Amino acid sequence: MNNQLICNNCQASNPVYSLNCEKCNSFLRARVPNIDLWDTIWNLLVSPVETAIKLIQAEKKNFIVFLLSVWLIKATVNQYILNNYCQHENNSIFGSLILGGLVSVALIVLISFFATLIFNAIKIPARFKDVLAIYTYSLIPVILVFLFLTPFHFALYGFYWYTINPPPLVIKPLVSYVLYGIEGLFYLWVLVLFVSSTYAQSGNKMLSFIIGLSLFLLLFGYHLLIA
Repeated sequence: MNNQLICNNCQASNPVYSLNCEKCNSFLRARVPNIDLWDTIWNLLVSPVETAIKLIQAEKKNFIVFLLSVWLIKATVNQYILNNYCQHENNSIFGSLILGGLVSVALIVLISFFATLIFNAIKIPARFKDVLAIYTYSLIPVILVFLFLTPFHFALYGFYWYTINPPPLVIKPLVSYVLYGIEGLFYLWVLVLFVSSTYAQSGNKMLSFIIGLSLFLLLFGYHLLIA
């Protein structure tokens, strides 16, 4: 696979996001006017590369603001929990919002911007809005964990899920390990999506692995560094 669409009429190479051939103006593919959220969530599991291509080709990058908003909340909660576990002094939701949530959203935007510069610098046509879309949608597994597991956390532990007085592993050890394990698998899914999405944009396996892994480590390692 490469980051190209080949025109059937003139055999010219075009960027993967192109609708018409840059040389002869022939149609290259079917239009993708909008992103279907639920269909995209399912296809990110069964065919992540093809789904990322559809995200790149979509004319309207809908749901990005919604997904980044939920990620803002999830990143804030993650930072608050880590601060508690590390016995961070003066831990507060507001501080976690600033240092955890807002910075995490800013990192996604900045990483997408610099990844776009890198792609274009090495002659891989890329647009910022496409790169932001594929990386934002790659966060969906963690967003799903937050939306669907949070009610279980409160039902089983109440606010103790977020504290160390006592920690969840003391209250219900087996259930806690299961919940941590499920969330860990979904984080691995995010890593796979970062790599797969980068491959959909670049067509280069080694570059995709390096960028995808770096993005994953930077985005999630940041929370550990400041905890």
